[in-house]
Amino acid sequence: MFFHKLDSILPKKALAVSLAILIIATPLLAQVQMEDVVYLKDGTIIRGQILEQVPNVSIKIQTKDGSVFGYKMEDVLKITKEPLKETPPEKKGEKANGFAEGKVDGERDARGSAGWFCAGFLCGIFGAGAAFFMKPGPPAPALIGKSSEYVMGYTEGYQNKARNENTMWACGGWLVSAVAGIVYVLTTSSAQ
Repeated sequence: MFFHKLDSILPKKALAVSLAILIIATPLLAQVQMEDVVYLKDGTIIRGQILEQVPNVSIKIQTKDGSVFGYKMEDVLKITKEPLKETPPEKKGEKANGFAEGKVDGERDARGSAGWFCAGFLCGIFGAGAAFFMKPGPPAPALIGKSSEYVMGYTEGYQNKARNENTMWACGGWLVSAVAGIVYVLTTSSAQ
């Protein structure tokens, strides 16, 4: 009697467990689209499909927009395959890689240079003024294959943010120089 009940329950449980495993495993087994990613030693990252690779010599990669770029292997840090990054759908009336996206990316990538600290320290207000009036240029690899609107936005965002950071560095150098000068004057005048 016990085995008769077990025979009627076991197939139902086995079917339920099999169905649960199938439902859980299906998304895990779904094929993820991959893309080739080339990391250059200068920090540039190129995503697309490798068209040609000559071991220890060169590599050619085609980006999503159809541009083809070639690099010497001595400039390549690493080559990987990564899940395809989905690009957000275009907003109505705005091209992908437009001015606004470029400006945000430029601001994100901009970095001030600590060298401006030395300019402020050594040249005082002139170093700070130079940092304010000079417009640093964005890195060219970040603009490869981008639309003209994106390039304009990126350049504006990069220049504004980097100029502000450079000015802060120079003002910091100027401030340290001024404090050091005051301390020097006070210590030498009190010693006499």
